[in-house]
Amino acid sequence: MEVKIHARNIDNKLKVALYAMTEFAMARLVPSKRLRNNVSINVHLK
Repeated sequence: MEVKIHARNIDNKLKVALYAMTEFAMARLVPSKRLRNNVSINVHLK
C-alpha cells in the first residue's frame, strides 16, 4: 500500500501518525494483504 501525504509545514510526528492511522484503517477494512498492496491513497491537508 502506498500512502502519500500532501501538506505544508507538517510535523514529522503528525506525518507518521497519519501513516499509522491509514494503515490501521485499511487493515480493518481490507483483511487481505494482497488486496491492500494494490491500493494507493493520497491525503491532502490544508
